[in-house]
Amino acid sequence: MIEATDKDSHKDAHKDLHKESQAESTVSNDSVKSMATESIFERLISSPYVHLSLLLLIVALCFGRTLTSYFLADDFGEVSYVSRIFNGEPQLFWSNFTGNYMQIPGMNVYRPWLLVSLVMDFLLYKANATGYYFTNLSYFTGVVFLVYFVTRQLTRGWSRTRSGAAAFFGASLFAANPLRCESVSWVVGRVDIICCFFYLSSYLLFLKGRASGVRKPQIFTVLGVLAFFLAMGTKEMAIGLPVLLALTAFFGIGDSGQVAEPNSASAHSALPVVRPLTARLRDAAVFSAPLWVSAVIYFIIRYACLGTLGGGYVAGFGASQLSFMVQRWLDFDTIKRLFYPLSHSLFNGQSTIYSESLTLFYAALCGLALIRLVDKKLSLKWFLFLAGWLATAAVPIFQLWGLGFDLEGSRFYFFLSVPLCLLAPVLLFRPTQTARSRSGSSPDAELHKASDLFVAAGLNSPSALHNASELKILVASAVVLTGLGCVLGRIACLTDLEWVHAGKENKQVSAAAQRLAEARNKSELIPVLGIPKERNGAHQILNGSTFGTMLSPPFTTVNFAQRFATFDPIMFGPPEYIDATRFKSVLQSSHGEFFVWNSGHGNFDKLKADLTAVPVGTVDLPIAGGVTGWLPNAHGRAIYKLANGAVEITSLQEGDGVRIAGLNVNPTSADFLQFEYQATGVPPGARFQVFSTGVRGDDNVGNAGEAVAELAMQNCDSFETVRVPLSRYWRWFCQGNLESITVQPYPCSHISMRNFKLLSSNTVSPLMKFVGGTCDGAGIYRTDSSNAAVSLDRRGVKGATGFEVEVGKVNYFFNNFEKVEGASPVQMSATTDLSSPEIRFNANEFPTPGFYELRARCIDAAVKPVGEYSDTLTLRITEPLKSQPNANTKN
Repeated sequence: MIEATDKDSHKDAHKDLHKESQAESTVSNDSVKSMATESIFERLISSPYVHLSLLLLIVALCFGRTLTSYFLADDFGEVSYVSRIFNGEPQLFWSNFTGNYMQIPGMNVYRPWLLVSLVMDFLLYKANATGYYFTNLSYFTGVVFLVYFVTRQLTRGWSRTRSGAAAFFGASLFAANPLRCESVSWVVGRVDIICCFFYLSSYLLFLKGRASGVRKPQIFTVLGVLAFFLAMGTKEMAIGLPVLLALTAFFGIGDSGQVAEPNSASAHSALPVVRPLTARLRDAAVFSAPLWVSAVIYFIIRYACLGTLGGGYVAGFGASQLSFMVQRWLDFDTIKRLFYPLSHSLFNGQSTIYSESLTLFYAALCGLALIRLVDKKLSLKWFLFLAGWLATAAVPIFQLWGLGFDLEGSRFYFFLSVPLCLLAPVLLFRPTQTARSRSGSSPDAELHKASDLFVAAGLNSPSALHNASELKILVASAVVLTGLGCVLGRIACLTDLEWVHAGKENKQVSAAAQRLAEARNKSELIPVLGIPKERNGAHQILNGSTFGTMLSPPFTTVNFAQRFATFDPIMFGPPEYIDATRFKSVLQSSHGEFFVWNSGHGNFDKLKADLTAVPVGTVDLPIAGGVTGWLPNAHGRAIYKLANGAVEITSLQEGDGVRIAGLNVNPTSADFLQFEYQATGVPPGARFQVFSTGVRGDDNVGNAGEAVAELAMQNCDSFETVRVPLSRYWRWFCQGNLESITVQPYPCSHISMRNFKLLSSNTVSPLMKFVGGTCDGAGIYRTDSSNAAVSLDRRGVKGATGFEVEVGKVNYFFNNFEKVEGASPVQMSATTDLSSPEIRFNANEFPTPGFYELRARCIDAAVKPVGEYSDTLTLRITEPLKSQPNANTKN
C-alpha cells in the first residue's frame, strides 16, 4: 500500500510539474506579447515627435487666429521707426547699438537685437501685420519646444515615460496659458518671447555640455554664451540665467544617474550620492562662471551706451511704478490672477464655470501632491530648485510687479511662467527612490504582484512603474493636468480673440479715417474723439500720436495724419481725458463739426456742437424747487432722505446716487460740476462717477452707457467742495444738449450731497497759450527756438491777482502721475502778476530733450492757489534751448 501510494505521489508530482511547465510557457508567451504591446505603446506615449506635434497643435488652436490681426498700440511707432531706417535715416539702426532703444522717452533700455528682429521683418513683410505675427508665433513655438527639451534634459535620469510626461505637460501648460496673449498677439510683445527663446537656448546648451560623455563640451559653452548675449540684447530679463545655472549644479539637477528608476536593474547601484556642501558650491561656481563673466561684459557695454547699469521705465512712468511697488507686491490679487487668469471685462458674469473648474483641478493637484508627500515621494531638492528658478524670474520685474484686472502687464510674467508651469508635472511625475517595500520584498516582487494591472494598462515596464498605487497616482496626475490644460486653453482662446478683434478694429479705424479724409476738403482740419484705447485688456491706439502714425507711411500710401486733430493725453494718461480748451478752439474752425468713433458700427459718427451757446458762468442746480429736480437713482436698498438742503443716502450699493433732471445744458458751455459732500465708510480708491443723458436720447454715440467723468472720493466728517472736470472727458460732448446728470458715489455706509452747480472754465481757471509756435495734430508744440513763452488770461476767476505756471520734469505727465506723499512731477514753477501776463523760459527749464508739460492756475495776493489748473500744454524739445535771461520768480 505504501509503495503504491508512493508511485501515485510520483505520478501526481510529475503531472503537476508538467502543468507548471506548461503554465510557465504560457506566461512566458503572454509576457512576450505584453512586452511587445508595451514597447509600442510606451514608445508612442514617450515619443518626442508625438509630444512636439501635440504642442504645435495647442499653439495653433490657442493663438493661430493671431495671423489675421493688425498692428496694436506701440507697434505703429516701432514699425514706423524701422521704416525710417530704409528711407534716408540709416543712422537710426546703429544708434540702437550705442544708445537707448529707439530713443523712446520714458525708457532707458539696451535692446539692439529686438530692433534687428523688426528690421528683418520689415525687409520681408514691409507693413503687412501677418508676417510680423508669423514671426511672433514662430518664436513662441520655439520657446514651447525649448521648455519641453530643457525639461527632458533636466530629467534625463528618469525613464522615457516619466521624463516625457513631465516635459509635455509642463510645456503644454505654458503654451495654453492665457497670460501668453499679450506677448504673442502684440507685435511689440515679442520682446519677452525672443529673449526667452535665447535664454532657454543658452540654458539647454549648457545642460548639454554638462552631460557626461559629450565630446567637445567647450563648443556648447561658446554657443551658450552667444545665446545669452542675444537674450540680453533683446531684454534684460535673461540676467537671472547665471543664477539658474548655479542652482542647477548645486542641486545636481540633470546629472546622469542622480535619480534612478526604483525598479531598474541598476536601482541599488544608482542611488544618489550625497555630495559635500563645498563640492556643491564649487560645482555651482564652475558651471555658471562663463555666464557671470558674460554678465560683467554686458554691463560694461550697457554702461558705455546708456550711462547707467539700471534702466527700464524712467521719468514719470518709472517714478509712478516705484511709488507703489511695495503695495503691488503685497497685493494678493496678482498672485490670484497668475492661477486664475480671467480678464475681468471679458469673463465678468461667466467666470464662475471657469474659475470653479480651475479650482477643482488645482484642488486635485494639491491632493495628489499631498498623497506623494505622505508617502515621502515628493522631492525637496526639486522643489527648492524650481522655487529658486521662480525667484530668478521674479526679481528682474520688481518694479513692474502687478497684474491688472484685465491681465494688463501679463507679458512681464512670461519668464516666471516657465518654472511655475513645470512645478506640478515635475513633482508629480518624478520617480521615487524606494529600493525596497515596507514588507522587505524586492521591487521586482512588488511589480509582479501588480502585473495584471500593468498589463491591462499597457505599462508593464519595470522602468516605468513599480506598483499599482504609483500607477494610479500617475494616471490621475495625467488626467488632472490634461483637464487643467484644456480649461486654460479655452480661456486663452477667448482672451486671444479679444486681441485679434482689437487689431481688426484698429484696421477699421484706419480705413474709416482714410475714407473720411478723402471725402472732406483738404484744407479742413478734422477733429476726432473716442479713439479706441483698449478692448477688454487688449491694447489698441494709445493716443493721438499713435493715431497719426497709423495714418502715415508705411501704413498708408498717403500721409493722412496732418488732416486730423486729436486731443488725447500725450504718451501716458487716462484714456478718457482730452484737452477741452484746444478741442473747443478747433471746433471754431470746423464749424462745430466733429467725429466720434463708434465701435458698434465700425465707423466715425458725425456730430455737431452748438457754438452759439455762451459759457454758463455759474448755474445752481437746486435739488428742491426751481426748474430742475432731483430723483433717487436707486438700484439697491439705499435709504434716501432730503434734509437741510442736502440729499442723504444710507447703505449705498452699486448704482445708487442722485439724478438731477429737467436740464437743457449745452456741453460746450459748461466745464465743471461742483458740489459739496460728506461721507463715511468709504474704501480706499473709491470714486464718484457722473453719467449724463442727452435730450435726443441717442445712446449709440460715444458709448453713452459709460460714465462721463470720474473723481476721487474719500471719507470726510464735514462738507467738502469738489469739482468734477466734465469737459476734460470726451464723452461729455457726445450726446448733444443734456437732459439729466446723475452722480453715483462709490458704495459706502453714508453720504450727504448738496449745493450742485454747473461752472464754465472761465470762472475757475486761466487760459494759457503758447507763444511763438503752432502745435501738430496731436497737440504737441515742437520747438528748438532760442526761447519759449506762454501768455495768460485770468478771464473771470474772482480773487485772482496773478498766475503760477508749473513746468513738469522731462517726460513726466501731470495727468498720469500718481499722487504720492513727497513726490512731485513739477520741475519748477514761475509766478507773475496780472500786469505781466506772459512768462518766458530759458534753457534752465528745459535741460534735456524730451517732453515737457506746462500748466497754470491763478493765485491771490497771498500767493495761494485760486480755482483749478488750466489744461496742459505739451512741448517737445528736440534740443536744449539757448540760455536767455529770465526776470520771473522761480522756485
